[in-house]
Amino acid sequence: MTNSVNLTLDRELIQNGEYSFSTNHDPDVVEKWLKTTDVDMWEGVDVEWNDDYEECPKVTYVSVDEGDGDDEDCDYDDQIQSWIDENTVDMNQIFSSGCEIQKITDFIKKNEKLFNTLTKKKLVEELTEDEKKVFYELREIAGMFIPFEYRKES
Repeated sequence: MTNSVNLTLDRELIQNGEYSFSTNHDPDVVEKWLKTTDVDMWEGVDVEWNDDYEECPKVTYVSVDEGDGDDEDCDYDDQIQSWIDENTVDMNQIFSSGCEIQKITDFIKKNEKLFNTLTKKKLVEELTEDEKKVFYELREIAGMFIPFEYRKES
């Protein structure tokens, strides 16, 4: 069963257009994903824009209707899943990465208090800056992707 996601695309308050798509993902996750998407992603979709506008589009989340989607029309699921993979606090990914477990264990022992608090959270956006630093350093030890701003200088 899929969900129908209905959003409004606005261009500077003067112009807007509506667009819908279906997804198999949880509505809460989709809403968080939509808040992080670059508006350029929606350029080229079949949206009816009015004639008066200024070039500065943005996405305004409207609603997710559970169970009202089209199973054949889940065009954004791969991008949503990629976002979930990059933004989920998932220790299983780190431990199953194939890196040296001892390096991870040693790092966790040095950062035990922050590690214990970050493992209780589900998404990176819920982490404090200190927790993010610990989380991304763990991902770096595991050889996983980390955002540029959290990479150590060589």
